[in-house]
Amino acid sequence: MIKFDLETSFLEAVNNIAKEKKLNAEDVIGLIGNEKINKTLDEVAKVIDKKLEEDKDEYLKEHLLDVRSFEERLYLTWSKPLIRLEMIIVMCRELGSEIYKWHIANSCENIKLDVIAKLHAHSIQISCEILQLLKSGFADGAMARWRSLHECAVIARILSHGDEELAEKYEEHKYIDDYKFSKSYAEHSEVLLFEKLDDLSITSIKNKYDSLIKKYGESFSKENGWSYKLFNKKKISFYDLESFSGLDFLRPFYKFSSVRVHVNSKSVTYKLSLSLSYKHRNEEILLSGPSNEGLVDPLQCTSMSLIDTTKSLLSLNPNIDSLVSSKILSLWDDKLKSELIEASESLERKGSIK
Repeated sequence: MIKFDLETSFLEAVNNIAKEKKLNAEDVIGLIGNEKINKTLDEVAKVIDKKLEEDKDEYLKEHLLDVRSFEERLYLTWSKPLIRLEMIIVMCRELGSEIYKWHIANSCENIKLDVIAKLHAHSIQISCEILQLLKSGFADGAMARWRSLHECAVIARILSHGDEELAEKYEEHKYIDDYKFSKSYAEHSEVLLFEKLDDLSITSIKNKYDSLIKKYGESFSKENGWSYKLFNKKKISFYDLESFSGLDFLRPFYKFSSVRVHVNSKSVTYKLSLSLSYKHRNEEILLSGPSNEGLVDPLQCTSMSLIDTTKSLLSLNPNIDSLVSSKILSLWDDKLKSELIEASESLERKGSIK
């Protein structure tokens, strides 16, 4: 197996330069800032780079074999809940597609259904991303993506119980974000060497922003300003929306997923992907790749949130089919939970990550 050791390659280069210059290796390291030494190091880097280019296919072949072997071992433990989640995604996609086709075929002027259908499609895409992360052993990344899926479920719930005006406000709030983004873009485009926005585009974005503020009031310009009438308060946080939707029981998971999104001391010292290893090992583990641990929470939360968003969409077309479909999804979610317990206990018996 080909391995590349940057430290060894660097030290070999330093020793070669030391011989050439009749210096000690320590002296060479001390002279790295010297222009001549930098030129020599540039040449050494080119030699190493050429070798890497020649060997990269073989190196990656070995790496991909390791990855495939790991994923096969992971699948042995987690295949049942992973298959279950994938089938839930397929079911939810088909249900959403049928409702949207019905919506289009009947030429319904229903902004609420249109907006929630978009949220639902977005939630399907996020769920697919989560599934791929889980199959590859990245539970922390999956949990970070679930954060967005939970937000979809919260907003879809609120809109499904609201009126057409609320859905229209949510849809039009994107123009507020466009205006804020255009200001940030204009401020930094020169430094980034990006093309500047032309005056016509800036004027169009600003006019749309002004018209919406005139239509809905200054509160509409705030974050989550589309929901102002629901709370009648100056600052509306996601936690307000979460509580209003009735999904605040998932707040501990949401807060934990936020740790996976933002970098702080907890996110770099605690990994969901090492949750089992913490029980069995005393030494610190610096995880820099996949693990077969920690899949329970993202699998369970993904199923729950995707199904919730799907039910919000189904509620807009209440009939026997949609009611039965909702019941089936709940049954499959219960089966997933049982399979997660079984897989987790199996991994616990094995005792660790590999």
